[in-house]
Amino acid sequence: MTQQGATPDKAGKRPGMWDFGRKGWTVAIYQVVWFFFMTGMTVDGLNVIVPKIAEFRGWNPDTVLSMSTPASIIALFLVIVFGGLAKQFGLKRTMVGTMFAAGAATIVYGNAPTIPVYAICLVLMVTLINAFALVLGLSICTNWFPTKKGVVMGFTTIGMNLASALINQILNQLCERSNIAIAISVMGGVIIVVGILTQIFIK
Repeated sequence: MTQQGATPDKAGKRPGMWDFGRKGWTVAIYQVVWFFFMTGMTVDGLNVIVPKIAEFRGWNPDTVLSMSTPASIIALFLVIVFGGLAKQFGLKRTMVGTMFAAGAATIVYGNAPTIPVYAICLVLMVTLINAFALVLGLSICTNWFPTKKGVVMGFTTIGMNLASALINQILNQLCERSNIAIAISVMGGVIIVVGILTQIFIK
């Protein structure tokens, strides 16, 4: 599998701005999905998760809400570690392992029996999702598109917009069929499935 956008084609012309190639488009679309989870589960989705999980567990919603900002701040510092892990163990291996860990953390987060466990799992979920979507995912895109970074980044941010538009509806629909714990667990399971697909299709 080769990088896209780095060399002229056979006719001596460079590919067009949106000519990523079949495999290149695969990488770009995966980044859209990774961004979807980042914005969906660590930002916009909390608008549904926080009040519903507080109601489901019988917790004070203000207490649950107060944990969101500290978790994000802690995650900002913890994600730095994943760049070093990628250098030591390889980018793809670190990416897939982080996605599996993020999915597991999301499932445990949704089923946290106490507020302290909820807080710890929230930090883990936010850290791991941001790690695979930003630090590792963007590294993969940068490797694939050395001459089209700006174009690809502009396209893949669609994932953030899609999350803002859809995640609350998705979580609400899942809650109507079950409850918030199962809804979050489903999202964690999907992250694990995407991790498996990443292992198979992304280089």
